[in-house]
Amino acid sequence: MAVMCECPVEIAFDTSALPDCKEISHHEFLSSFLTDQALTDLSLLGNDGQVVRANRLVLAARSKVFRSMLLGEFAEARKDVIPLNYQGCVLQAILEYILTDSAELLRKGTLLCYSDDGDDDEKEDSNINNNITPSYSSNDGGDDNDNNPFERVKTLVSLMGAAIYFNLPLLCEKVFQHLAHCLKKEPSLSFAVLEAYKQEAPAIPTQLKNLAMSKLSTNIENLDEKCGVSLLSASSLEEILKDNTIQADEQNLFELVLQWAEQEEDDDDNHHHDRSLAASEMIQHHVRLDWIDPEYLSTTVAESNLVSQKSLLEAFKLQALAAKKQHNVVFRRRRCQPVWNSTLSEMSTAGEMRGVDMLQYPSMSSGIHRWTVEVVKDVTFTWLGVALPSKPLDLHKWLGKQDAGWAYGSNGAACHQTDTYNCVHPKFKEGSRVTMTLNLLANDEEKNGTLSASVDGGEEFILFDNLRAQLVPGQEDCGFVPAVSNRAPAKIRLIDIERLC
Repeated sequence: MAVMCECPVEIAFDTSALPDCKEISHHEFLSSFLTDQALTDLSLLGNDGQVVRANRLVLAARSKVFRSMLLGEFAEARKDVIPLNYQGCVLQAILEYILTDSAELLRKGTLLCYSDDGDDDEKEDSNINNNITPSYSSNDGGDDNDNNPFERVKTLVSLMGAAIYFNLPLLCEKVFQHLAHCLKKEPSLSFAVLEAYKQEAPAIPTQLKNLAMSKLSTNIENLDEKCGVSLLSASSLEEILKDNTIQADEQNLFELVLQWAEQEEDDDDNHHHDRSLAASEMIQHHVRLDWIDPEYLSTTVAESNLVSQKSLLEAFKLQALAAKKQHNVVFRRRRCQPVWNSTLSEMSTAGEMRGVDMLQYPSMSSGIHRWTVEVVKDVTFTWLGVALPSKPLDLHKWLGKQDAGWAYGSNGAACHQTDTYNCVHPKFKEGSRVTMTLNLLANDEEKNGTLSASVDGGEEFILFDNLRAQLVPGQEDCGFVPAVSNRAPAKIRLIDIERLC
């Protein structure tokens, strides 16, 4: 006898019978703390007079600093108005982030440096409703710098410092990534980032300064507009001129100083005079006038009134002596590609016995560095890697067998302090291009510093790890350098090298 099973019937609940069935969403609930003044119980007073209304329990729930400040034994716990040394818009962004994990200052297009070309490098945060009204008021009737991208950069750097102060590390990271994306789109903003960093330091991590300097070092000759240089203080501009990583013609660097000296200022003649004197000092100490085209030297430089007649005559004298000696004046670049010790060129050549050749490049003790070499001629095995000159290193012996050497061979082996070949990695050959990546970031705790490689654009693989343990803390000049180990007539050519961060 068959047994009939009843299927469960879903019964829908009819909310229309309830007196008021409309319920706000979780997002609307959080947003209400930004828009509903009735839910606020204190005011954050910015250093520009702007007031941001907030709820002390909301602030304390997200930030340990606010918790100590507003619920602890500090005087602020008994006040309704809390003065803070940040702009009102920065405090508003802090409040927005605490409630929504985002902030209007970080929305796409804020710096006017994004294009509508479908770039997905950085997705737009969408947690904040576009119709939300900021919960702050201004005593000056508005900010005239809202459309000034350079002022916005300074505001973002200030937000980065505020995020660190209020113990919001993820917000700090969001601001850094936002600025990095903007500098990728508009490198000229690097001037503003550099100056804003100096104004906020030491509250801001040096990563931001390194980011700005790296963008300037690779783009300073190609910037169509250098209007951002006017934002720099004399010390910031001098730091750029002294940076050994910047590859630029002396003429280009002179123009940079000239633009800085000639920027439009107020009617304070004394200020303009002081700026001209500072520019003259920088040119005298950091610009090689004899490496500038003599026609440009005799016109633009001479007419700038920033260079003395004595300095001009000395530059022309050096050019004349060079012309006499070489029969042709050669105008050198200020910065040259790093060269190998064996040849003082981008091509490394080996001797009869397999030895070590190192690149003349600043020692690598932090950050991420990447370089690419081409195997022009391979004999027996070619070995690529890094050396640590702070340890005993024999330049006449094979790199992979030494305590100061880490070598990756064309046979696929990776060797350090051993002559045993463990050929488990991809091989390379004559004509191959091998890209090496040295990652010495401190946050890479699992691997603690790695050397990786990829062959002819292939997938990257790790050769060695725990390299940070080889470094001596506090001795930044005692780091790794790119190295090769082969025998004649093998040849290795450096394609490029850069510090990524």
